[in-house]
Amino acid sequence: MRFLLLLILVVLPASAQNPVAGIPPRQLVPLEVMERARMATQVLMDETVRGNFKVVVDRMHPEFVEAIARPFGGPAKFKVDMLKMMNQMGGNGIAIQAGITQAPDVAFEVDWGAQDVWENGQPVLDADGKPKQEFAYRQWMVYVPTVMDVFIKSENGELEKWRKTSFQIAISPKRIEDWTFIDGSTVTPIQLRKVFPFLPKDAGKLKFPEVGRQKILN
Repeated sequence: MRFLLLLILVVLPASAQNPVAGIPPRQLVPLEVMERARMATQVLMDETVRGNFKVVVDRMHPEFVEAIARPFGGPAKFKVDMLKMMNQMGGNGIAIQAGITQAPDVAFEVDWGAQDVWENGQPVLDADGKPKQEFAYRQWMVYVPTVMDVFIKSENGELEKWRKTSFQIAISPKRIEDWTFIDGSTVTPIQLRKVFPFLPKDAGKLKFPEVGRQKILN
């Protein structure tokens, strides 16, 4: 699995989105949106702890999957292989004990492009009866910090408990929320900007949450 993740980091290409000169100004993401992203991520974590990895694979961000799956036979085959590897974790001496989310404090508007104008739940039409359009950021992106306790069988057969600190990148359309996810521990700023080109170019301004692990002593 580690080999596959390393390949993912190398081969992620640009998406079909075409950036233009300059970065359109973005507004702060509302706190209630960030909380909904956290709650959706907690559902993902709960399914991970239960071993329901199909849900985890199905909720991967589709454009991200499309981008990374090309060298692995396409999205469908990539998902099948990912699910197979996740289901084999138990046989490889890995058991997830618990997983929790923490309050996010970094979020962005992303996916700049044309969209229909809506008012009172209905599309606004122009004089020709066609939907009016405007340019705007169409999706939310929220970094949700996560903490996971994992048992790993050591070389001598003993179970060691580790605490993994990471984050999920939760992404959803604005108009109808439907959260999908990118594992933050496997993504670099350059790769994320290839999928969402209007993110800050300065890696420091992306403010990725901490990723690491620590052994828990008995």
